[in-house]
Amino acid sequence: MKIMWNLLWTVLLHTTLVTSFLVGNQGWISPHFNPPFDSPTSQLARSSIGAITKLNFQSSDSENPPIELDGRHTETVQKILQAYANGHRRANIILTMGFGKTISALQVLQQMALANDNRNQSIPALPQAKIAIYVTSKLKLVDQTLDMLEGSQVLSNVPHKSMIVASDTDTPVPHSTCPERIASFLLEPHDEASNSSLHFLVSTTNSLPRIAEALNLINKNRTIPIRIGLGIFDEAHRMAGKSQFNGFGLQDHELPIDFRLFKTATPRNFSPNVTQKTVVASKIDKRNGVQTLITTNQDVILQEGVRSFNNQSLFGQTVEKKTRREAEQMNITVPLKLFVVSKQELLSVFPSLLHDDNQLRDESIPALLPFILKAAMEKCNASHAVSFHSRNARAKQFIVDAGEVLDQDVFAADINGNMKRTMQESILKKAKEAPKSVVANCELLTEGVNEAIWDMVFLSDHIKSPEKILQAVGRVTRPAPNKQCGYVLLPVIYDESQGDFLFGNEDTCGSQMLARTLMALSEDDPEFWKGVVYIAGEARQGRPVDPSEYPQRLKDVFDGLGSIGGETQQEILKQLIIEVSGNHTKALEWNTMFERVVAFRRDHPGQMLPVEEQKWLTLQRKLKKSGGLSMDRIHQMAEAGIKWSHYEEIWDWNYNLLCQYVEREGHCDVRRNHIKGELKLGRWVSDQRQARNKDKLDEWKVEKLDQIGFVWDLLKESWNTFFQALLSFQAREGHCDVPSRHVEGELKLGNWVNKQRQARNKDKLDEWKVEKLDQIGFIWEALEESWNTFFQALLSFQAREGHSVAPQNHTEGGVKLGAWVNKQRMARKKDKLDASKVLKLEQLGFIWNVRDWRWEQNFNLCKEYVAETGETQVPRSYERDDGVKLGLWYRSQIILHKKGKLDGSRRQRMEDLWEFSE
Repeated sequence: MKIMWNLLWTVLLHTTLVTSFLVGNQGWISPHFNPPFDSPTSQLARSSIGAITKLNFQSSDSENPPIELDGRHTETVQKILQAYANGHRRANIILTMGFGKTISALQVLQQMALANDNRNQSIPALPQAKIAIYVTSKLKLVDQTLDMLEGSQVLSNVPHKSMIVASDTDTPVPHSTCPERIASFLLEPHDEASNSSLHFLVSTTNSLPRIAEALNLINKNRTIPIRIGLGIFDEAHRMAGKSQFNGFGLQDHELPIDFRLFKTATPRNFSPNVTQKTVVASKIDKRNGVQTLITTNQDVILQEGVRSFNNQSLFGQTVEKKTRREAEQMNITVPLKLFVVSKQELLSVFPSLLHDDNQLRDESIPALLPFILKAAMEKCNASHAVSFHSRNARAKQFIVDAGEVLDQDVFAADINGNMKRTMQESILKKAKEAPKSVVANCELLTEGVNEAIWDMVFLSDHIKSPEKILQAVGRVTRPAPNKQCGYVLLPVIYDESQGDFLFGNEDTCGSQMLARTLMALSEDDPEFWKGVVYIAGEARQGRPVDPSEYPQRLKDVFDGLGSIGGETQQEILKQLIIEVSGNHTKALEWNTMFERVVAFRRDHPGQMLPVEEQKWLTLQRKLKKSGGLSMDRIHQMAEAGIKWSHYEEIWDWNYNLLCQYVEREGHCDVRRNHIKGELKLGRWVSDQRQARNKDKLDEWKVEKLDQIGFVWDLLKESWNTFFQALLSFQAREGHCDVPSRHVEGELKLGNWVNKQRQARNKDKLDEWKVEKLDQIGFIWEALEESWNTFFQALLSFQAREGHSVAPQNHTEGGVKLGAWVNKQRMARKKDKLDASKVLKLEQLGFIWNVRDWRWEQNFNLCKEYVAETGETQVPRSYERDDGVKLGLWYRSQIILHKKGKLDGSRRQRMEDLWEFSE
């Protein structure tokens, strides 16, 4: 029969999914959907579907505005939603009893389910949640959540349907763990009359995978998969640890959820390292990651992959945290008072025990527990107690034994998770109505039950986990009329005469019980731990502290323990000191390394940290990334200027070095091979330019570099530097024709000027550079301009001298004309002088052959001499007034004539002029 039902629902679901696909991949199935067959089984199926869908969308008048958030919860809700608006997909709240974790979460659900237009104006815009899940650990809490939802009317203005994903319920809300039925529920159409409608699933942790199976069935044929808009995880500390099952739903591949909210009062955190210190002599279940048993002051070895609640990648950031201490200060809860029963107090109630002192010393007799409880209730005038035991059987036996000890007017009963909810509620109701009561349980009442009548909690089987201690004692913190405090009783008997405990649990002594419980209760009490640290410090210095000298907070705690003597107090403090010393040592080691890192960075800017310090800093970065570094330490490191990215830290080091370089050198033009310490500053500067050119440099880095005058385009900056030097040259010389080897300051300006001309000739000079040079009259054709300058000087020389033969060293108007005219002759001789220039020079009468011209000049002077003197020979020593040594020239011609080296025309002309003699 069961197989037939499963087959039937599979057929129905796939028919639904096909119909949905035909209507549209992004739409919902038709509200008139019917199975396409009419057999008796299909009728049964339709009636079953009807059973699920008969709970129509609940909505109130559409005119109603969104509910106003309760003042106590408004800030919490807004912080959660603001975290989502800031891009965080996960958030957690750590709130002790009384601060309203559940109502705050449901108000977040309300705001997320509403369309943005209908939300409270102070709520940021967020995607609307069409599907939401609320996950809790127990069936009892599922029903309790729906009761709170109905009683608070949180969703009164949100049309919604609800379904319980669990095996049983005492509410009228439909329930199922069948993935096909869950899928059918999720595929029901939204309320078309409103743009705010919600499908709400309330599930136990055990049933959560069934929701995942339902979504897989739905999304199998959809192009756009359905996702859960909001997931609320109650008692989320249970998801921490090693157990794969308890962590189901943390990842999107398990459950596709847009936003997750985790809430707890007792977060469970684990060290991200391989080992961690733990509470003295405690033992943590392997499901939470511990592989070995714990003994005094030993390491706890954790398995790989342990989930810690402070891991932000899993549980998000903590947006709100309220401790038990804060709740007491705000009068939301009553204070807790830890105490034990003394032997004298016990005997005053049960004188018959005086004759059987050995019974009191037998630590294995649980029958003494009812005696301890009755003596404690009479001592404290307590009326309603709840006791916690390690097993249901022990709780049951405790009630059996208590029946023979407690008074007739005391209602006593045990309660466990195997009972129906109606029976559990009946027991709690009778206990509440009775003048006195004792309710025994294992762990059932640690969560979700907060009866104000309870004024004493009895840790009958001592609890070692701080988390479970806090959950248990939280049952007696709810305020009630005339209730001054909540009493926490331990299963020990103190013998004042012996200064020792007569009774302890099977595996621990009384002082250890007290120490562990004190640690848990004082977790958020800084004054208490300051006192312990003070005493630990004095003990290390060899100065034991007398109880009369205890800090006031410690005095208050030990005064509450009644008649416990000084030696026993010292024993309890020893246990506390062992714990605080371990934490203190770790803190001391951390602070030492932190100070070493800060000091090295201060004293050696721009240098890499030593190996040990660098390893420590790398570890802190990893811890911060994984969520394993406390906010106090994060702030402390941030205030010290420590970067969370190693690469950003190196960037800062190089930037600081560059600032020092600029202060020393006056510019940012660092040579590429420049090295400072262990940092290649020149290479880094070049990398910044390349990164910005590729648009890969962060804007804040660009701004910081701009502030110190960083040169992004090094070539452009260099060009501008030479241009300024050219302006200086022009202002001094009156022109831009810089000699090729001229150096201006330390700049080879002549070489740069020539490169500008060459670049323009090759069409490789930027237009803006051409424009700037044109504006100052730059000479692009330098050779042409220079030639014309010399030609003009030659014209001046010829006009004055009557010829163009300028002496080699002659300077005309500031230009070396003599050298220039020789260069023109040599260039023409090598056929390297432009024809246009040759023509201009010839039109001027330029002398190309100076020797021929000088021979003619001297020959004509000789003719003048003959004509003037009538002599046919010029004396050897004759020199004209203009400096021409005509006598020597004449003598040289005679020698050439005699040697036959005078060419024919010249020989004939000379012979015609003079008579040569041998």
